[in-house]
Amino acid sequence: MKKCLLFIIALSVNTFCKADFNEGVDAYNRGDYATALKKWEAVAEQSSINNDFEWHPKLSPHVPDSQYAAALLYWQGKGVNQDYKKAEKWLTLAATAGHSDAQLKLAYLLMMGLTGTENYIDAKKWLEKSANQGNVDAQYNLAMLYFKGLGIKKDNDEAKKWLTVPAQQGDKAAINLLAEINSTHQLPPMSAIAPPTALEPPASTSDAPQTDATTPAGDYAIQLYVSDKQSDVITVMERWQETLKPLIMFDKIKNGKRLFVLAYGSYSTTTQATNELTTLPAELKKNKPWVIKKAW
Repeated sequence: MKKCLLFIIALSVNTFCKADFNEGVDAYNRGDYATALKKWEAVAEQSSINNDFEWHPKLSPHVPDSQYAAALLYWQGKGVNQDYKKAEKWLTLAATAGHSDAQLKLAYLLMMGLTGTENYIDAKKWLEKSANQGNVDAQYNLAMLYFKGLGIKKDNDEAKKWLTVPAQQGDKAAINLLAEINSTHQLPPMSAIAPPTALEPPASTSDAPQTDATTPAGDYAIQLYVSDKQSDVITVMERWQETLKPLIMFDKIKNGKRLFVLAYGSYSTTTQATNELTTLPAELKKNKPWVIKKAW
């Protein structure tokens, strides 16, 4: 009797989760982020049921999906004040339920130390879980940890192991890093650890795959933003990544101080880059962007 009753409860909650999740998607697509957050959190909180009936998130994929989506709204400050702590809370629940993108995003949050100090040990744990599910971004970043020896012993062989699959699938970042390791040249610290591409909540319960723009060749770029706080640069990068392509984040040392730089574009001449400066949004012009020689 208990098993039958549990099945009925699970079925009703499953239906409720799907409806509210999709209502959240509709609200998000309308730009009503506050309503989207309300709908997704209502589903996200269905991680347990009273009356001694334990609820397992895998009974409905919409629970971890909603936890992940709510986390991204807190991460980006859409419909709510930006709050990395609450983002971490929802990411942890979704990641624990096996959500690959949540595992990757949580690892990135830990690597950047957005809610405290940088924590590469726990980040590695979540990257491994996501990478073992075939997430190429996780495989790439896990390889980077081994290549740079961040929180773990430097191991080029282990790095190459994790790069094999994404490289075979044609992932350009993985191919470039694999070539970098094989040539024994070192990359600038942290410059190649890129944020996960899945920064937006799902457009539907079955998203279509997205493609990346091809990066043009050139020796010059436009410096959009610079800060000694990597989290600030990441915020600006996330704000413009869908509008401006290609964007690249790298670091440099100036007067003994480590700075993080966000650059845009790739131009053959300084004249081309200078002309592009005039077309930038007014919001970015406030940062006094200027033409630089590419450092990557």
